[in-house]
Amino acid sequence: MGYLTCFDINLLEGDEKEFQEFLNDLAEQSGYSEVKNGYAYDVKWYDWEKDAFNVSKKYPNIYFRIDGEGEDVGDNWRYYCCNGKYKYVEQVWPEVTKNDLE
Repeated sequence: MGYLTCFDINLLEGDEKEFQEFLNDLAEQSGYSEVKNGYAYDVKWYDWEKDAFNVSKKYPNIYFRIDGEGEDVGDNWRYYCCNGKYKYVEQVWPEVTKNDLE
């Protein structure tokens, strides 16, 4: 069994050709060939964060985002990374009370 996640990998800044090289290296590191196309759907890629972080250091001019959606409802997140620096953001719904309604 295991936990399945869908990954979409997007270039935010940088050269498109270099981004393709980045994706190829990330695919090799991860073992998921579909990563070469910028996605991996319903995979058990448990080391994705370590892999993305390590490969990003080889491509310091590539600023990218990974959108992730886990199999559990509400397990949505984004990972921004460039040259070994990153920010992980989970989707958070604000608390709404009756007083907030219009």
